Amino acid sequence: PRAQIPAGQTQKPANRLQPKNHRPKGRTPNHFPIVGVGASAGGLEAFTELLKNLPLHTGMGFVLVQHLDPQHESALADLLTRATSMPVREVTNNLRVEANHVYVIPSEMDIAIMDVSLSLIPRTITRGQHMPIDTFFCSLADIQAGGDGTAPMVWSGGMAWIADFPDPSGFYWPILSCGG
Repeated sequence: PRAQIPAGQTQKPANRLQPKNHRPKGRTPNHFPIVGVGASAGGLEAFTELLKNLPLHTGMGFVLVQHLDPQHESALADLLTRATSMPVREVTNNLRVEANHVYVIPSEMDIAIMDVSLSLIPRTITRGQHMPIDTFFCSLADIQAGGDGTAPMVWSGGMAWIADFPDPSGFYWPILSCGG
């Protein structure tokens, strides 16, 4: 038998449970954005200027990925510590990302992110080139853009911004396509 609804009231739709792993687009399981920034080997100045102009409490975790020579130890973390009051750390395996912190790639490894932990992975060669920025952005896209391997991105002044950016037709165009 059907339940009777008193006059003047409407039936509320049943609550739909979200999948256990559901999270709003652009948020990590810790509920803060993780920002990936990539630069060529000469990107120290750009990284420094970015960090000098960020407030101490952004509510975001920053992962800076640079093309580095694997034969030389990186001083990137030490150099960037001078540009910000946020803690700056070189990535170690299974390092949990925290808001208001900066993380930099070590020279001899690539990095990826799963949930909110950074992982060291062996340097990879893609299409005949070492592409650590693409490697990291693909893993970041996987956690922040819904896990489908793509991230809509806007390129501006040599920087890439992950954003919801439709063209006039309403399509969202990924510039970086990961996997497949």
